[in-house]
This record gives sequence, structure tokens and C-alpha cells, in this order.
Amino acid sequence: MATKKQELRNAFLRYEVLTPLVALNKYRCLSLSQRCGEFIKEGLPIKSEKVEGQPYHRYYIEQPK
Repeated sequence: MATKKQELRNAFLRYEVLTPLVALNKYRCLSLSQRCGEFIKEGLPIKSEKVEGQPYHRYYIEQPK
């Protein structure tokens, strides 16, 4: 059985775009930005961008072209 952190990592590796609300509802993660910081330190190329008109960011890995 995968841990919550492993489930989030797998979601990013499937190129899912996550916001804090999506992470909470789908993966029961209350601290997406903290997990993303950990993934970045581990070498995952996670990008973030502010969602226009909202007080949060979306996080993702760019798909190869």
C-alpha cells in the first residue's frame, strides 16, 4: 500500500496538475506546498504557478514534447 507521499509523487509522474484543494480531496493531503518542496529537493522537476484571481498555486511536471 502506497503512502500519501508516494501517491502524490505518482500523480505528478502521471502529469497530473494539482492544487491544494485537489490534493486534499483526492489524496487527503493538507500540505501540498510542503510536499512539493520535498519533491523538488529530491530532484522532481515540479513547477508552480499562481492561479489567476485565486490565493493559491497549481503544481505540475511539464510533459515532454
